[in-house]
Amino acid sequence: MKNFMVANLTRGRYKFDSIDFLLKAQIHNSLDLGWKLEDFILLSNFNYEYMGVKSINIQLNEKCLTGSKMFGMKYLFKNNMVNDVIWAHDLDAWQNVYFNYPEFKDVGIACYSNSKYNGGSIFWNKSSVDIVNKIIEEIEDNKQNKEEPTLNRILKSKQYNTRVTTL
Repeated sequence: MKNFMVANLTRGRYKFDSIDFLLKAQIHNSLDLGWKLEDFILLSNFNYEYMGVKSINIQLNEKCLTGSKMFGMKYLFKNNMVNDVIWAHDLDAWQNVYFNYPEFKDVGIACYSNSKYNGGSIFWNKSSVDIVNKIIEEIEDNKQNKEEPTLNRILKSKQYNTRVTTL
């Protein structure tokens, strides 16, 4: 399993000091819980390295900041970097204990306390490339540029819902 994070600096809400703090804490926490350096994938729109974890500097989508993980997943698929289960999570989604990835179909995702899917922590199999591409297509076509409503609409659709495991 790969520990996948995305850090997207912007002029507004996402400044280096807060992202640096979260990245350092995530890296420390993950290493303490047994992750190996080779299992980290960090994509960012700036150069970053900490405790042996080095970012891959790419151009991220600036219109849909909350969807950066989805654009990152598209990058991973496009560059043949999905050879294992990917755990894509927000920088403020904290792992509390060591775990193996859960059994899931193409996508494994949890809900909030209601029936809405939570985009802050998602497991992806390499068989989900078409789902990722569909989500990106919808985000780019949607003037609102919102990740979670798009995730919910696509993952719950008749076309894809049988390939999603609710965790």
